[in-house]
Parts: sequence; C-alpha cells; structure tokens
Amino acid sequence: MKARRLIRMASEDIGLSNPMAVTQAVSAYQATQLIGMPECDCILAQVVVMLAESPKSVRTYKGYKRAKALVNSLPSYPVPIHLRNAPTKMMNELGYGAEYKYEPDYAHPIYQEFVPPEVVDRGTRQGSSNDMDTISYPFLVPRSIRIDQHSSSCSDHQRTKDDDDYQNKTGSSHQDYNKSSLQTVTSQPTQSVTIDGQLVDLDLLRQWEVKVNHGQPWIGRNRLQQQ
Repeated sequence: MKARRLIRMASEDIGLSNPMAVTQAVSAYQATQLIGMPECDCILAQVVVMLAESPKSVRTYKGYKRAKALVNSLPSYPVPIHLRNAPTKMMNELGYGAEYKYEPDYAHPIYQEFVPPEVVDRGTRQGSSNDMDTISYPFLVPRSIRIDQHSSSCSDHQRTKDDDDYQNKTGSSHQDYNKSSLQTVTSQPTQSVTIDGQLVDLDLLRQWEVKVNHGQPWIGRNRLQQQ
C-alpha cells in the first residue's frame, strides 16, 4: 500500500517537474514485490527521500481537473473536421483531415486548433508556460520548440544580437510584437515553401507566435529567415 501511494505522489505532487519520479516509484513498487519486507525497507526509504527532495509541480493534476470539469460542463461537440480520419472515399470527399497540418513536416512551430471552436474561449488556455501550478495550452511544450531548444547553441549574446537584427528588419521590438493583429496576418496568407526537405510557412509561424507564444518571436525565426 505504501509503495502504491508513492507512485501516486510521484505523479500528483511532482509531475512534470521530475518526470522520472514515476519511473523510480514504479521500480520501487516492483522491487518491493520481488524481495518483500523487511529487505525492501531501504528501497522504500530511498524513493521517499527522492520524492521529498524533488521539486514539486501540480500543473498536471490541476490541468486534468480543469479539463475534466470543462468537458462535463459542455455538450458533446463534434470533432473538428481537419482532425477527422478519412478511411473512406466519402469521408475524403467531405474534406475530412484535408486541412490538417503535420507539424514534423515543418521547420518551425505551427498553429492549429485541436479543440472544437465552441471550446476555444472556454478556459483551455488558462495560465502560462512559466506558471507551474496552472495549465496552459498546449499542455506540453510543442515538439518543434523542444527540438530547437535542444539543438540551439546560441549564447545570450547571440540572442541579443538576433533581437537587434529583428528590430532593425521589422522596425519593432519583441515587446511590440504582440501588438500585431492576427486579422492582418491571416488576411494575407503565405504559401508554403520547402527548405532542406521541410516546409516553411511564415503565416502559420506568425499565428503560433501570436496565439501560443504570447506575441514573442520564435527563437529560431532569424535563423530560418536567413536560409
């Protein structure tokens, strides 16, 4: 029973601040089953100390509660048509999945909705990425951001230089970037181009910057535009 509660604690109280905590707790549970008491006492103690010293985050727990409450408070809306599978000719003709954007095909983050339009403004974007005890949408950092942050080797000095370059090219600073109107962006759609085998669509990138990144330019925008 104690080992089971440790697994729950690893997810509910620690969560995304230390994702490996769940793995460690599950391993302790399995080890306890293998060797039993009293030999497993050190294993349990080790996991207890690890959980106690781990940074805490209830972002997942609160986010799940909010999402569940939201779903229970709304009607059952249909799945957006661009997210629907099209296994039949009729579904294909109806446009199922036609407007879906597959993010790994792009060299940058892109924006698209994954919830019905009736739900978009009903609290799915509460909080911010820096607020660890609240939920932000998307729930996890997009794949494209993780890849860029992992592969980017630019220093703080280089980022400052990029900021200056951006301001010189656009006439606006990053702080002024969020003043751009999304309506202006979408009224002049751009066409996707291919660079090094990946799609580039600056219109989709701009929408992501405005709606998801709080109006801040994507970290790899300057590098992308220089290609």
